[in-house]
Amino acid sequence: MKKIEVVSEYSEEFNKDINVLEVDGEIFDWGLDSASWAEAKKVISHHPELAETVTTSIVNHFCECFGEFVGRDITLEEVSEAIKRGYIE
Repeated sequence: MKKIEVVSEYSEEFNKDINVLEVDGEIFDWGLDSASWAEAKKVISHHPELAETVTTSIVNHFCECFGEFVGRDITLEEVSEAIKRGYIE
């Protein structure tokens, strides 16, 4: 088992503290860059019917990257439960 928690860390990109995931003392460095975030918001604002598709795509990418980070396939629900418990298997 590995300890998992949400911690606050200063982001130079955003010039403010942001919440990040830490697993056994190692920061999971993932996030949408500013351009990707702006593009996602633009698509949703122009095509609200695509909001679920865009959101699903972002969630899937997060899960894929986090799964690589922890060494196994993982769902968003599993990540949420692990954060609540304070550890991930």
